Amino acid sequence: MNRMNKKIINLLKNNFNRILLISIPVITISSIISSYFIYLKYFKKEKSEEKILPPEKEDEKEDTEIFPEIKSIDFYDLIDFENGSPIIGDRMIAAIIKDIVTRLGTSLGDISFYITEKTNREKLIFFKWINDKKELKKTYIISINAL
Repeated sequence: MNRMNKKIINLLKNNFNRILLISIPVITISSIISSYFIYLKYFKKEKSEEKILPPEKEDEKEDTEIFPEIKSIDFYDLIDFENGSPIIGDRMIAAIIKDIVTRLGTSLGDISFYITEKTNREKLIFFKWINDKKELKKTYIISINAL
């Protein structure tokens, strides 16, 4: 019986050594992997949150990015005269609208406009640009001073 006990003890020792040899690398690898994920979850996230800026959407534009600025000097030769005084005529308004539409900052969306005449020397041109749910408006004030 004593001999049988020694065999069992030796067998258990060998099995224990095998289990120990297999479990140590498994425990080490799993500890490394879990430590990496804990690091990513708690420490890396805090640093990246500080650097994150709100994303700029491509279609979010200001009116200055869509509607061009116009220069009065470009339209001096289109001033009409009525009874010797300068007025804003249809030729000038058409040229201004054409200039604005051709120099728009985007080719996407729809554009509409309407004109309001305060006097024959002052007109307002209202533009509205619509792209999906985004809408921008711009008013151009066209005026001529009397000489």
